[in-house]
Amino acid sequence: MTVKQLANGAAAHFVQIGPPKQGGPKTANACQTQWKSLKKIYEAIRDVKDHCYVGASGWPWNDDNGFQVTPENADAWRAFSKAHPVFSPFANRGWPLYEKMSEMCPKIPKGRHVFSAGSSQADLQLSQSGNIFQSILSESQNDEDGLSLGQDEWPESPRHREASPLEEETEAASQSLSQSVSQADKEMIQPTPVKPASAKKRAVEGDDTPATKKARVTGPDALYAISQSTLAVSSALCDMLGSHVDPSPERRKQASLLLKDDHSLTRTDKVSLHLLFSKNTAAADSYRNAEDWIRDDVAQRLLQLDDPFL
Repeated sequence: MTVKQLANGAAAHFVQIGPPKQGGPKTANACQTQWKSLKKIYEAIRDVKDHCYVGASGWPWNDDNGFQVTPENADAWRAFSKAHPVFSPFANRGWPLYEKMSEMCPKIPKGRHVFSAGSSQADLQLSQSGNIFQSILSESQNDEDGLSLGQDEWPESPRHREASPLEEETEAASQSLSQSVSQADKEMIQPTPVKPASAKKRAVEGDDTPATKKARVTGPDALYAISQSTLAVSSALCDMLGSHVDPSPERRKQASLLLKDDHSLTRTDKVSLHLLFSKNTAAADSYRNAEDWIRDDVAQRLLQLDDPFL
């Protein structure tokens, strides 16, 4: 039966006994509101007694005298009751409806240490297991209390009688739960093995050079880096495979400078060769690249020929 159905039944009862002497009419909504208020007070006092009400630490509850406020803790009580108005009427008196409300309100365990199974089937098995164990414990207790039974009247021991399918499933579930808890405890207690540092890692750790943050490379930057790398490779190949050739004016100038040190030529011959080199780079290269022992012969041959490279 729901709270709404109970409120409707209470309202019908109040209609039968007549209007109240004090207060407004006891309608279904009024009864439901009153029930919520009483339940709120009951749950608050119950949590204080169970030491699980947040903010009520240091305030013990007495069924006859409430919180037993004294002049020494009156200031603290004013702050506490202001923060928790539900306790304001119970400074030095109890709540006479607590026992009656405890009979009507179910006891719901709260806190971090309350076991909550993962499925309804596990709850059913554990509940049935508890009933079986309680029955066995009661039988054992009766035996210890001095119940004199004959040999034929002794109940059959659970170990010697054939187990029912329900008991077998319960025992299997209990063993599985026990193994899971034991395995979890071992994993929590077992320390994580520490891998020995390799020589390479030790070398990296011993390096005092600070590590630089690697910047993110964009698309254009990547293309530019590739082009620069290609250009560097091309330049290296040119230096390795190709020969460096001076420009023509430089080669002609070098040939003219060699004429200054050639003492086998007259001044007129040097002037003629200089004029030839200024307009004929091939003639200048022939004279410049000739070895010392044949350079004079090359010069004489160039003088005999009338501009042979044109």
